[in-house]
Amino acid sequence: METEDFQTTKDAAWFSVLISEFLVASIINAITIIAFARISHLRKHSTYLIMNLTVADLLVGAVTGPLFIYHKDKVYKDI
Repeated sequence: METEDFQTTKDAAWFSVLISEFLVASIINAITIIAFARISHLRKHSTYLIMNLTVADLLVGAVTGPLFIYHKDKVYKDI
């Protein structure tokens, strides 16, 4: 019984860490995209790679993160 409680506590701690990570990644990358959109001298050929990486990272934080959390929640409810 004690190991089950420890595992639940450990899962809850990791759950909060993952949610924080997904939120921070989404917010910071959204701010970066807004900066690239508003400041015209940042939009040049040498920054295309950074813009592409920012969009990809935003999608990971905003799409994959919530899907991962939904999947984990669904798996735990089935157990």
